[in-house]
Amino acid sequence: MSFFDKIMNSGEEKLLVKFREIITIGLKSNKELEKLFDKKATIDHIRKLERASDDIAFEIYNIIISGAIAPNLIDIFLDFVNTEDNIIDTIYNLARELLRYDPKDKKIKKYIRDSIRQSISLTENTLNLLFEMETLADIEKIKRIRRKIQENEQLGDRLKDSMIDLAYKEKMDFKTFYHLLEVAHKIDDVLDSCEDSSDAFMTLMSSLIS
Repeated sequence: MSFFDKIMNSGEEKLLVKFREIITIGLKSNKELEKLFDKKATIDHIRKLERASDDIAFEIYNIIISGAIAPNLIDIFLDFVNTEDNIIDTIYNLARELLRYDPKDKKIKKYIRDSIRQSISLTENTLNLLFEMETLADIEKIKRIRRKIQENEQLGDRLKDSMIDLAYKEKMDFKTFYHLLEVAHKIDDVLDSCEDSSDAFMTLMSSLIS
């Protein structure tokens, strides 16, 4: 019998499988974002993935309210599904912002392109860490991965701050200025959501083991 079998009933274990499905969708969405940026895909692909994530989140809600999990875990699971599904929403929102405006300034355009590529790489690494984290039942191993996710989020903060600094430093029209700020914040939102999800999983596992 696995450690998960010992601390979870069948409904709770089924939920964790569903959560990992959302992370898999997040990885696919991130890949589609990269393709979109290279004009090899359309936002419709990311929109479909975002809806698929919503469908899984709705399925999870139904499992939760059906009484399949312990009453003391209901709020924790609800928080977890919200943070997990929000990852896909933030990737979709970033994709929409990238399509909203195409800066004319070549220097700014290149800077945004380079920043997005860094963001996509950071997000892929973070989502893979999240997936690994959600297969573990060892709190110390979970904590170590959580710290790595926090480090990635801090790298995202620095990336956001650099973009904001550039927006105020360089001379540019208002549309470009606003677009740069929006992209910076939406990059940060993606990694913040990943960190929130790791925090929610940590809370869940601590509650199960305590």
